[in-house]
Amino acid sequence: MFCYYVTVKKYRYMNLIYIISMPYRIRIFADFCDSAYGKHAIESIALFCKNIELYGEDKQVFITEGDDYSHVIIWNTCMPNIREGVPKENVIGFAYEPIVYLGLSNEFIEYAIQHIHKYYIGDTCGLPLPFVEGNCFLPYNAPLHENWMHVINDKSKSRSTRAHISSRIGECDIADGFAD
Repeated sequence: MFCYYVTVKKYRYMNLIYIISMPYRIRIFADFCDSAYGKHAIESIALFCKNIELYGEDKQVFITEGDDYSHVIIWNTCMPNIREGVPKENVIGFAYEPIVYLGLSNEFIEYAIQHIHKYYIGDTCGLPLPFVEGNCFLPYNAPLHENWMHVINDKSKSRSTRAHISSRIGECDIADGFAD
C-alpha cells in the first residue's frame, strides 16, 4: 500500500514537471471582456501567477495579450480567429454562465466542434463533443483591498452606510482597483 502511494505521488510529480517544462503562452478570449482584462483577472487571483520562478514573460507560463500565444482559453461563446499554428489540442473553453444564460447558437456549436479541444460546461443537455459536462468556470472575486475593509469595519459609520458600501463593493470588479 505504501509503495503504491509513493509511486502514484512520484508519477503525478513527474507529469507536473513534464507539463511545466513546455512553454505556455496563453491568450484569453471572451465575449464579455477583452484579452487585457482577462489577463489582469487571472493574474490577480491565480496562484501560479504569483510564482515568479514559473510565471512571467520570460518564464514557462505567461498570459499574453498579443499574437505570440501557443494556447487559447475561450470564455463563454467567443469565436476568435485563432492564428495558424495553434493546434486544436491547445484550445479549451469554459462556460462562465449556466447554459440557460450562455446564449449558445448553432454557429458557436459548429465553431466549438471545429476549433476547441474541450469546452467545459455545467450541463451539456445533449451537446456533442467537445462539450464536457460537470465542469465549468466559476468566477471568483479576489479578496478586498485593505483600503476598503477599514471602511466596512468602521463602527463610527452608520449601519446603512456600511451596508451600502458593502453592496457597492459587491457590484465592482477587480478592474476597479480592488486587487493589486
